[in-house]
Amino acid sequence: MKKIAEKEQVAIREIKRDAKIGDARAQYALSEILFNSGNKSEALAWLKKSASKDFPNACFTMATFQMAGISVPYDAFGARINLSKASNQGHADAQLLLSQLARSGYGGEKNKSLANDLLLDLAKKSHPIALCGVAILLHIRNEMNNTVDLLLEEAALKGSHIAAYIQADKMRDASLAGDVVARNHRIKKLFISANAGNQLAISELIEYKESVVKEVLNTASFSSTIKSNLNFKRIEEVIVRDVKYDFDQPEILSKENNIVSYKKFLTPLECTYIKAAAAQTIQPSNTIHPITGKLIKNTIRTSSSSNFDPVSRDCVIYAIDERIAAASGTNVDQGEPLNVLYYRIGEEYKFHHDYLPDTGKEKMTLLK
Repeated sequence: MKKIAEKEQVAIREIKRDAKIGDARAQYALSEILFNSGNKSEALAWLKKSASKDFPNACFTMATFQMAGISVPYDAFGARINLSKASNQGHADAQLLLSQLARSGYGGEKNKSLANDLLLDLAKKSHPIALCGVAILLHIRNEMNNTVDLLLEEAALKGSHIAAYIQADKMRDASLAGDVVARNHRIKKLFISANAGNQLAISELIEYKESVVKEVLNTASFSSTIKSNLNFKRIEEVIVRDVKYDFDQPEILSKENNIVSYKKFLTPLECTYIKAAAAQTIQPSNTIHPITGKLIKNTIRTSSSSNFDPVSRDCVIYAIDERIAAASGTNVDQGEPLNVLYYRIGEEYKFHHDYLPDTGKEKMTLLK
């Protein structure tokens, strides 16, 4: 242990030496070491130096700080610039996030073409999240259904917890009906999703006997050769098209308040996607304190919830937001973040009112 500690100290001294002479990679590494040790001010200084030299990891980290307003002032425009720098150098996470921000217009102008190009480029490189996103975009357009399955398979095997959960969910009914092949397939996909951190998959996987799970996993194959079957030229032609909405006639619930209900507004696959995507960030629900305006826990609301903020609002969630806007006759930018609520048995949200305070100050703010 002593020798390991000594080697670590030597490595840190070398990193500090290289950082001081202007090595951007060393500057970023030093910032990570200092952040982990709790020296945030010095860590941030080295991070800024590395980012100023356009080191991709530093630019990406700085962008995440800027979007969250952590350690640096909130700056969505600056974040998008840093993401562009990192993306141009092949930083996959930056490329994916930039695609999402370009699609929604967060931190700059909307650029659907750039968003699609970045997403498809990542998919061609077998990025699991991009593969899954492209698959659902094809599904939304109701085209290339066989390719949707291939993309989801590839995405799951590459580590997409959402794609794996979707595939597991498709086998739910057959598995419950006693189909052993479907059960084994479901266990395999739940394992992949759970291994990637999906809490829903973890909870569903433990419903099976441990001996059965081990037996399935010992014989399961986790390799894939389907990538050669993916026609990305054709995929791109479909993805870049605008979606044509064909809503069923809505049920009028209240003419006076203009409340209508759309049946089958989302497909089962889309619902499963939302459920799996929300599972990663779901937290106990809060309420707004009537005096301070801060979010607090309250016994009147015992459910859990998750919001898709600008960072987690991926291409699929944005497409669903666009559909909501089309159905409601509004602009997608006027909508609130998509919110997912989860109620366990016995949980509730007691009688309450949802409204904005009717004061002059709030009205002025809304008018802006």
